[in-house]
Amino acid sequence: MSGQRLKTQFQRLYNHFSGQDSDTNLQDISDVLFCTRRNVRMVINKMVEKGWIDWEPAIGRGKQSRLVFHSTDTELQYNHARKLVADGKLEPALEALGHDANKLAQLIQEQLGLTTQKGRQIVRVPYYRAFTNLNPLRPLRRSEQHLVRQIFNGLTRINEEKEETEGDLAHHWEAFSAR
Repeated sequence: MSGQRLKTQFQRLYNHFSGQDSDTNLQDISDVLFCTRRNVRMVINKMVEKGWIDWEPAIGRGKQSRLVFHSTDTELQYNHARKLVADGKLEPALEALGHDANKLAQLIQEQLGLTTQKGRQIVRVPYYRAFTNLNPLRPLRRSEQHLVRQIFNGLTRINEEKEETEGDLAHHWEAFSAR
């Protein structure tokens, strides 16, 4: 079962029970999800694996099992949109958020700046086109030069206010000519 199909099934279940923890049985859930009792077990197990619900089956005929919701329909949609934004898929993210541009802007802002993933530091900067290369030894556009100066240090830098050279990484240097 695809992730989107599972989310749709969760939404049906969540809406049917109004997000309230409920006593129910497999037959009631199969009626809500329009599938067999066997398939309901599989769907419930996948939802439990994802942490969306808890299912406490009752032993014996006619007994009611317990369905406990840990997520909401809105949380699932928002997390799905967050993943789409992280993957750079803004159009589908906007669609997943019900065309709410303010929510999309909030998700984009969450993605910007410094983050750490798998022990690596990642800096996300909004820009109207992809950077092919930020190698300081290659010719760069002015905007790229600005970013390269933010990322890489040189031995010296120019202090534009004093119109002098001052140290950046270098602690000491000597000029062999007056130039």
